[in-house]
Amino acid sequence: MEKQLKFKIKEGDIYNFRYNEQFMKGNFEPYHCFDGILTVKPSEKGLILEDGYWSSDNRWFTLDKALSEGELTFVCNINEVEVIKEYESMYYNEKDIFILPFHSGYRTVYYKRKGSEKCKETILNQLTAKVQQAESSLISARRSLEWAKEELEKAKKEEDVNKIYL
Repeated sequence: MEKQLKFKIKEGDIYNFRYNEQFMKGNFEPYHCFDGILTVKPSEKGLILEDGYWSSDNRWFTLDKALSEGELTFVCNINEVEVIKEYESMYYNEKDIFILPFHSGYRTVYYKRKGSEKCKETILNQLTAKVQQAESSLISARRSLEWAKEELEKAKKEEDVNKIYL
């Protein structure tokens, strides 16, 4: 009970939720049609934590139920972030980006912290990775070219067509 008293939630908070081992023992496929991304919303019962798997008839928890059946990890508050396109996520510091997969990953929404600015270090790291990938591809392409040229020369000299392989 002490854990529950120290845990505060507010409207718009988003949490990752995972069932605890004790709950899992007595339940068959508790993650079926369940993302485990819970958003705090108001209801007639007070604040609830609602799963976003379905667009309606979502599975929801009270805070007490969520804490007794699993573990909550704070992600962000929906009022403190804004939706961005996937490619834009590369420009911001990792701590300012939130990636939320819904419907078992069929739909993914990218968010950035409101007010966050593009990060030069992150952009440079992305560009460095692209340079390294391009260099690796170039080395591989050169090796493939050398191999193909060698095979071509062997094939030109081979008189038995059954001994020529691609």
